[in-house]
Amino acid sequence: MLKKIVLLSGLFLLFGYQYEPDTNFVIDMKQVTNDTLNLNFSYVSTELISLDRTPIFKEKVIKNYIGVPAHDSIQYYGNFQETLQFFYDLYKVKQYDKKEFLELVNKIHIDTLRFSKKPLKQGVISIVGFYKDKQFIIGDFNRNQDFSDDIKYEFDINFRNKSIAENLESINKLPKSDYYYETYSKGTIHTYKRKTTLFPCANIYDRKIIVTDKEAKYLSSFRFKDYWQGEQILNQTVYDFSYQALDNTFGAIYIKPKNVSFRKDEIFNAQFMHFTEDTIALGDGYYKIDSINRKISKLYLRKIKSKEEKYGQWVGKYFENRIIEDLDNGNFSTDVVIKEKKYTLIDFWGTWCGPCLDMTPRLVALHNKYPEKLSIISIANDQDKNVVKQYAKKSKMNWTHGFVDGRKNNRIYTDLAVQTYPTFILVDSGGKILLRGGAEEFNKIENLIK
Repeated sequence: MLKKIVLLSGLFLLFGYQYEPDTNFVIDMKQVTNDTLNLNFSYVSTELISLDRTPIFKEKVIKNYIGVPAHDSIQYYGNFQETLQFFYDLYKVKQYDKKEFLELVNKIHIDTLRFSKKPLKQGVISIVGFYKDKQFIIGDFNRNQDFSDDIKYEFDINFRNKSIAENLESINKLPKSDYYYETYSKGTIHTYKRKTTLFPCANIYDRKIIVTDKEAKYLSSFRFKDYWQGEQILNQTVYDFSYQALDNTFGAIYIKPKNVSFRKDEIFNAQFMHFTEDTIALGDGYYKIDSINRKISKLYLRKIKSKEEKYGQWVGKYFENRIIEDLDNGNFSTDVVIKEKKYTLIDFWGTWCGPCLDMTPRLVALHNKYPEKLSIISIANDQDKNVVKQYAKKSKMNWTHGFVDGRKNNRIYTDLAVQTYPTFILVDSGGKILLRGGAEEFNKIENLIK
C-alpha cells in the first residue's frame, strides 16, 4: 500500500504541473454522477486500512466518536487520500510513534518538506461490523465524529466473498454519500466535493494491499461515483472526455468518440484511458494532453506533428517496444518476439489472480493449436519470480515470459492502462493492436488468427 502511495506521489511531481498553456483546444469539464457507468481507477478506488496500524489514534477515535451501534464485532477503519500526509499529521501531534515514522520516511525516501504544514481535512473514519447474516459499514463522511447521521451500508454476509466484477451491478445501485477532502500541491491546499460509496471487498483477487487474516474478514473498499466530463468536436467527430482522479495532479483521462459507448467491462473501457503528457490521434491530427486546471473545469490539448506519435493502448495503435525482464534474470525485446510470427498475444497476469489461473489451460490450448502463427508473451505482475517460473513450468506455458514487479515499477501498466487481470492484447507482426480485452474477449482471438 505504502509503495503504491509513494509511486503516486512521484507521479504527482512528474505530471502535476499547473499553468495556462499555449494550447489549441480547451475542453470545458463538468462534474457528473452516473450510477450506470463505472469509471474505476486503481489509485482512487482503494481499500480501507485498519486503525490497528495507528493504535494511539484509534484510542482517540473510540473515545470521541459517538453513534456506534452496539455490536461486539465492530472494527475501526479509515481511508485517506494522502496516507503519508495523514501519518505526518499524526506524528506532529504525537499520535504516531516517532521512531516508526522516521524509519518509514527514510525507507521510502520521502522528504517531509513536501507535506503540508497545516493538517489536511481528508479521509473518512469508518466502522465495519457483523450482525446475524449481515455485514454493515458506516463512514463518517461529514467528519462530525458521529456515525448516527451517516448512511449505514448493509450487505448479505456472502457479498464480501464475491469479486467486484460479480458485485458491480449491486455496487452501482448503492446510495451515494457526500464527501469533501483537501489535497496539497505546490504549497497550496485545495478542496474537492465528491460522491462516494463503501462496500465489502474481501475477495482475495481484488486486494491491492497486504492484510492480516483479521483485516481480510473486514476488508472494504471506497469508490467514487462521480467524475468530470466534457465534449469537443474535432474534424466533425464528437469526442467524449472523462476524468477520474483525486485532484488535477494525476488521474485517468478517458477519451473516445461519443458514438462509442462504455461497457460494464472495465478492461474494454481501459483502452480509452490516457494520462497527462500522452499523445493521441483525434480527428485529423495528433494532440498532446497538456494539463488540467486546479478546479478540473478545463482540460488543455495541444496539436503536434503527426510523426511524434503512433504508439498507444487503443485498438488500431501500435504496441511500443519494451525491454522486459525474463524469468532467468535476463531481458528480452518485445519487438523481437512480435516480429517472429504473424500474431502475438500479450498476456498481463499474476499467480495471485484466480481468473488468470483459470485462463491458463485455454492459453496453453491456443498456443498448441497455432504454433506456426501465434507467439505469446506473458507478463506477470508478481512479487516472487520463482513462484511465476515454477507455475509456468508446471502448467506447460512454453512461451516467452516477462516479470514486472508492480510495487517497484508499474510504468508498463500505466502506459497501457492495465488495471484488471487478466488483460490480453493481440498484435500483428508489425505491432498493430488488433484486440484488447479480458476473459470475455478471449473467444474472439481465435476468430482473428484463423
